Amino acid sequence: MSPKESLTEALFAIYATAGKEVEYTTEKGERRSYWANRFRQALQRATDEDDVVGFVERLVSQPEPSRGFGYLKEAGRLDLTVEALVAGKFRDQFSEEVVRTAEARLRENGYEAGSAEPEPALQLTPGSTFVVKVEVDHAGALTLHLA
Repeated sequence: MSPKESLTEALFAIYATAGKEVEYTTEKGERRSYWANRFRQALQRATDEDDVVGFVERLVSQPEPSRGFGYLKEAGRLDLTVEALVAGKFRDQFSEEVVRTAEARLRENGYEAGSAEPEPALQLTPGSTFVVKVEVDHAGALTLHLA
């Protein structure tokens, strides 16, 4: 598989993983799975036009992160962002400027650039202790972080 094909596969994979594992809160307060359908459609168009790298560069170079980036941040899953792919495993397919932009956006949002994997699951045994951090977003939705 070529590097471009691997990138394309990884982009479709983050779409599918986010849809299965990430939820967001609508303006009406409803919890929904995050299926980034517009992203998938745009990615499919870019694939059909053989412009996946250009699509990613345009997405990462936007002055503000996408709404989906915000949903993934709220869910603690910045590992599922296009920026994480650019700053991590696929950095050699992009210009230094695009990689720096992706890294900066991730860093500004509390994610260690280049870290392509989510944090490992918390290993608990009888008698172990852990810390629970509760985060409340602007809509009042709660996110729990265990450490």
